[in-house]
Amino acid sequence: MGYTPLEGLVMATRSGSVDPGLLLDLMRKGYSADQIASILQEQSGLKGLSDLSGDMQEIRSEALAGHNGAIRALAVFKHRLLQLIGSMAASLRGADVLALTGGIGEHDIALLGELKLELKWLPGLDINVVEADEEGMIAKLCRRQSTPSRSAAVR
Repeated sequence: MGYTPLEGLVMATRSGSVDPGLLLDLMRKGYSADQIASILQEQSGLKGLSDLSGDMQEIRSEALAGHNGAIRALAVFKHRLLQLIGSMAASLRGADVLALTGGIGEHDIALLGELKLELKWLPGLDINVVEADEEGMIAKLCRRQSTPSRSAAVR
């Protein structure tokens, strides 16, 4: 993500990165800033591309059944994901580990297999599924903030 959660990969209902010209076109068509925000945050992403849902399991199921929107949503998601991984690997001059997390990363077994095939060009890349634990991390940070530091205790 960048300045906002909209930047980056296509998400369930969020657009991910878009051509700024799209925003200009929507403005010229009379959409307000609030309407554009709603479109980009709530009606886009996998949901908008598939015309079904933002749920990856449903999209995969419907794609197997031949639903064109679901097929399109999967293709865009995978294309953008591979682009982002490739650009990060180029910036880092390689990669050792790729962590899949969040709803799709943790639960989409097909994605794990697809990435293993698609990323064979990255030698030695280890792809791991990592369980997201936002609540646990928040609790840990809160405990850290509420515990006096050693230097404060000595004073």
